[in-house]
Amino acid sequence: MLKTATLTLCFLLATTLITAQTATVKGVLKTNKNTPVEGVAITYLNTGTTSDVNGEYHLKIPANTEITLTFSHISFTTFVKIVNIQKNKT
Repeated sequence: MLKTATLTLCFLLATTLITAQTATVKGVLKTNKNTPVEGVAITYLNTGTTSDVNGEYHLKIPANTEITLTFSHISFTTFVKIVNIQKNKT
């Protein structure tokens, strides 16, 4: 049975680092019990990454734009987050 505990993304869009025309979105994904979630697919258009054993992820994206990130995992409900990336902001 599919566990549908919402991936309460104590997802910290921790920092967004801007370099030239790209930015790096990084964060930590945890359950509502504060346990790191490994293997979450984080995607933006045709690019993406996967969270590591500590729930950490890094994803390079275009700077100065609004993006839609999709977080998906076989054991959790898919989560979609719109993020506005602005130059020189964290």
